[in-house]
Amino acid sequence: MPRRYYHYLERYRVYHEMSTAGAYLMAIAFMIIAVYLAHSLVKGRLAPANPWGSATLEWETGSPPPVENFLGEPQPGDPYDFSALVYDPALQGYRRTKEQA
Repeated sequence: MPRRYYHYLERYRVYHEMSTAGAYLMAIAFMIIAVYLAHSLVKGRLAPANPWGSATLEWETGSPPPVENFLGEPQPGDPYDFSALVYDPALQGYRRTKEQA
């Protein structure tokens, strides 16, 4: 559409109404997301140490991570070996078993 028209052509009215309805729909969707984010920040529970059961090194450090990320030298293993991980209901997350920690 050209800019600076005082009156737009009547044949484009439907497209303007659809565009306006879409803008209102996007505003409503944004408000829903903003309310959900605010609720999560205020009353949301904290995530456990390893909620996904991942075997990679980024889930081996604490949250928030210490200055050096790891207290000692990390021993990376196979990132696809999930046999060392066990679900801990007390933590509501996964932890490594003692023999492979």
